[in-house]
Amino acid sequence: MAVKSNLIRWWRLSRHHKLLLFKALFFIIWATICLKCLPFTRIRPWLGQTGVVSRDNVSDTQMQQARILAWAVNGVSNHLPRSATCLQRALAFQHWLRRYDIPATVYLGVAKNPSAQSGVFQAHAWVSCGHDILMGKAGYEHFKPVAYFGWPNQFSAKCTPI
Repeated sequence: MAVKSNLIRWWRLSRHHKLLLFKALFFIIWATICLKCLPFTRIRPWLGQTGVVSRDNVSDTQMQQARILAWAVNGVSNHLPRSATCLQRALAFQHWLRRYDIPATVYLGVAKNPSAQSGVFQAHAWVSCGHDILMGKAGYEHFKPVAYFGWPNQFSAKCTPI
C-alpha cells in the first residue's frame, strides 16, 4: 500500500518538483561516492571554510529556495533503499545551496552515547541557513559542535530562480 501511495504522490508532483527530486538524487549519489572514495581532507573544502559562519541576513526568497532544496534532499534521502546519512545529506545540501549562492553553515557535532559503554561517541551533521536549521534538525541539540564550515560574506543578495 505504501508503494502505491508513493506512486500516486509522485504522479501528482509538478514536472518542476520531479526535476528537483532528480537533481537531489544526483547530489546525494555524488556525496555518497565522495565520502566513500575520498579522504575528508579532500571533501572539507566543498563544505566551506573551516571556522566560518555564513551570514545570517538571508533574503526571504533565498530562504524559500533553501527550504525547497531541503525538501528535495530529505525527500529523496528518505526513499532510498539505504537512507542517506546526515553527513551525506549535509554535503549534498551545502553543495547545492552554494550553486544558488545561498549562504549556509555546516556543523559537525559529537555527543557521548549514554546507552553505550563509556568512550563511545555519536556524530551528527546539520546545516543552518539564516537562523533556521534546514537539514539535520532532529536531535541536533544533543550534539556539541566540534567543527563548522561556511562561506565568508562573498554572497550577494542576488538570487537565481530554482
